[in-house]
Amino acid sequence: VFFGFYRRGSLDLPCLNMPLLYLAGILSILLLSFILVVRRTIVGYKHTWMLRKRYNMNVSYKIFCGWDFTIQDSDSASLKRGCIRNDLKLLLEEQRFSMRVAQRKLGQKVRLYLLRFFLNVLVLSLLGGAFYLIFFAINTSMKKTAYQGVIKLVFEYLPPVTITFVNLLLPHIFRKISTFEDYSFTMQINSTLVRSIFLKLASLGIYLMGETALRAHVLLPFQCRENRLGKEMYKLSIFNFLATICNAFLFNFPRKFLQEACPSSLLARLSGQQRFLIPFNVLDLVYGQTVSWMGVYYCPLLPLIGTVTLIVTFYIKKVTVLWCCRPEQRMFRASNSSVLFHFMLLLGLIMAAVTLGF
Repeated sequence: VFFGFYRRGSLDLPCLNMPLLYLAGILSILLLSFILVVRRTIVGYKHTWMLRKRYNMNVSYKIFCGWDFTIQDSDSASLKRGCIRNDLKLLLEEQRFSMRVAQRKLGQKVRLYLLRFFLNVLVLSLLGGAFYLIFFAINTSMKKTAYQGVIKLVFEYLPPVTITFVNLLLPHIFRKISTFEDYSFTMQINSTLVRSIFLKLASLGIYLMGETALRAHVLLPFQCRENRLGKEMYKLSIFNFLATICNAFLFNFPRKFLQEACPSSLLARLSGQQRFLIPFNVLDLVYGQTVSWMGVYYCPLLPLIGTVTLIVTFYIKKVTVLWCCRPEQRMFRASNSSVLFHFMLLLGLIMAAVTLGF
């Protein structure tokens, strides 16, 4: 499963140069992934650029020229009507926001810029606290090696649990903070995504650097550093999947049952109705793929594990959406964020390649 298994003669084929074949396989995976991600990013950018030119047209064009007269199915027609309606809603909301921005006075602008400055300082403080918490968890897990049993297991899994907890909590805090910055809805989503992906990628980088730097003083001479890193990436992937399961079965479904059984209770009113946040769920996929890329050198079966977890995650999310969530009221153009998603994926791949290079 891990790096240390693949040495010359490990597959009962003495003539096979297993280390060279192993390295060639890993490089092929990363190179193929790089080509596909770059291609998809370029295609998505061209598509977004064309859509941006289209969206600059007036409302009359959207109303009288937006229909596809080749549609013959009633379901497709309903879907097309919904797309046009949502497009018009978003256009009117953006125009309303632009008018409100144009009517701001100098004092309002100064107060808004000061508020945004303090909110960004708060975001940086949260990021710094999260990174320190991750480093503290790594350092604590290495020092508490004298314990046995359950306590030793808790300290052993403390870093991946900490990273998973931070990655689950802080993006929602960033989303709440962005609502006070008085940006457009699309800009709020993009700013939250940028902060969240920086959190996730930086936490992975700190985790790997901490494991590499601190574990070097702890490992015994006969222990393999690559095997240790492979186990850590494996634990990160598993805990990310467990977080998805726990979020669905321990939070989403009980919340839905509470709202159906006791809709007038205080807890049901405070929790509110659930919404399926597409950007955050896509961001989780980007994070999971980055973990697979960063761990494929140390744990070659990690992409297979990631594929299985993605399939199970898809059906869990599907059931959650159909049973527990209601549609989002505010619209945003997913095409504008799709390029950002692909760029984040490319950034994660580059980060994985740089990490493996060092």
